[in-house]
Amino acid sequence: MAIEDTLARAAADIERGDAGLARHRLTSLRAQYPGDFEVRRALRDACRAALDPAQAGRWGFVLEDATAEEIAAYERSRGRHPREMVSQLSWHVDTPTEGPVSQARLDRLHRDLDALPKDERVGVERWSGDPTPGGFDWVALGCVILFAYTLLLLALGAYQFQQILRGWLG
Repeated sequence: MAIEDTLARAAADIERGDAGLARHRLTSLRAQYPGDFEVRRALRDACRAALDPAQAGRWGFVLEDATAEEIAAYERSRGRHPREMVSQLSWHVDTPTEGPVSQARLDRLHRDLDALPKDERVGVERWSGDPTPGGFDWVALGCVILFAYTLLLLALGAYQFQQILRGWLG
């Protein structure tokens, strides 16, 4: 379903008074298009219709026309903790926002996050721009195992081929 179709259906849901269905539609759409400002704006409007200022602030955080009350409600709902706020925004801090006002908000949040001790920033590397902490590289292990399995199959195939040749040649 195209973005425009989903946005139109969500607007119709809100008109019918079913903000919950609109939020559901738009949340799925936001997962597909995380950087689309129109999708976030529609999701914020659905949260406004549902009288949920904290969620309206969450989705409007990177938009220019978010109200101070909604942003404050969002910050309170996350305990004003930068890690919690960044993880719930689902917005990479290096991605530009809609304009200078929202960019200033995001920059402030990023500075607050950087001020936290490293151990308190765990879990937001995806959004914060921090490199992933030194963990085990499962992809490399998978590649090594796949390579070893391929060599094993190649060796078995060569052995079988040699056995077939011996049978034909006597």
